[in-house]
Amino acid sequence: MKNNCFKVKMMNVFIVIFIITLLFHIFLLIFQKGRQFDLYFLNMNDFFADFLNAVRFSAGRDPWFDETIHPMHHNQGGLWYIFCWCVKRMAGIEPGASLPDLWNNHAVMLITFYYLGVLYLLIGHSLICLCRKFNTSRLILIPLMMSYPMLHSIERANHVMFTAACIIYFISFYDSDNQRLKLFSCLCLALAASQKIYPVLFGFLFFEKKQYKEILVSALMTVVLFFVPFLFFKHGLQNFPRLLWNVKQFSSIEAHNSFILFVRVACLFSLILSLFQKSLFNRLICIIFPLLLLSTNAGFYTTLYFYPLIVLLFNKNNSNEDKYSIRPFETYFFFVYFVCLLMPLQICKYLFNTEGNDNLIIYYQTLKYIFLGVFAYETIYTIKSIVFKPIKSS
Repeated sequence: MKNNCFKVKMMNVFIVIFIITLLFHIFLLIFQKGRQFDLYFLNMNDFFADFLNAVRFSAGRDPWFDETIHPMHHNQGGLWYIFCWCVKRMAGIEPGASLPDLWNNHAVMLITFYYLGVLYLLIGHSLICLCRKFNTSRLILIPLMMSYPMLHSIERANHVMFTAACIIYFISFYDSDNQRLKLFSCLCLALAASQKIYPVLFGFLFFEKKQYKEILVSALMTVVLFFVPFLFFKHGLQNFPRLLWNVKQFSSIEAHNSFILFVRVACLFSLILSLFQKSLFNRLICIIFPLLLLSTNAGFYTTLYFYPLIVLLFNKNNSNEDKYSIRPFETYFFFVYFVCLLMPLQICKYLFNTEGNDNLIIYYQTLKYIFLGVFAYETIYTIKSIVFKPIKSS
């Protein structure tokens, strides 16, 4: 009972802090809009670009071989481009259209708003399912549905919102006793992996109960959803090696040094470490951080993958030994971390008089160090629990 009261109080404090920062952000938008609009990408001068650019690039049904497209923009999966091509057909967009052309197309704007509305509802419903599983109050949806990562994703119209919803559904049902829900979770994992590739790492959760059948089903679904859409476009299956080449070209743009290599090696060890965690919270930590750091093109909107951790952080289970338990240090640490991550207010502008999106800069600069600290903590704690494992009396 004490644990329940403590988690409820913490969640209430979490929500109050978020609402205060959100209201202050809105207040500053009214009186100093130029400074607070930096919250969004390029000061909102690239509105809905992640979705609209994909619509433009899919118009000629040859998105991966188009040399006029920057490698950053043609390394998406085929299923996503098929959807964007359908939007192009509905709105009557011709190949070669520019981003301003799409902004001036009323049909495209209407479809975009419907598209974002559906994604928003999907994330909301998936979070409700997760709250029900973890015994967490649905009030947590207040900060999650209005958070900085959510606002940023909506402004970009990025399909990571769909991927995040699929992952949340997957975590809600992957260990369900209902076979239909379990099959649905496999489909959700396959859909997420076929869109963004790296969400396939959540499949490590299947190893807890040795769900090899589900691993196989998810793998087959992923292969079908990833490769079959290539046949819809020019060049067919030749688009796959071209996609890999595009990803390699884009990766070459990123900085490479010994520290980044060290972080990526730590990410691989973190995935292995997830197999030795008894608590679901710790397993998710060991999976989500590598997902964010291993991906070459992981924008701030990918922090939507933290949502299951946030919901689980405030679960009201009584037992301290069940798989939903969380250590005291982790509770306080991630409480502070997620408050800073979710709030839209850019505090550093007023503390240090900085320019640009300072919250975003701080996040990118600290993510690797936070991961290494958390990874070191999890490693030490895991080794300690294995070495000093209590001996059962005969």
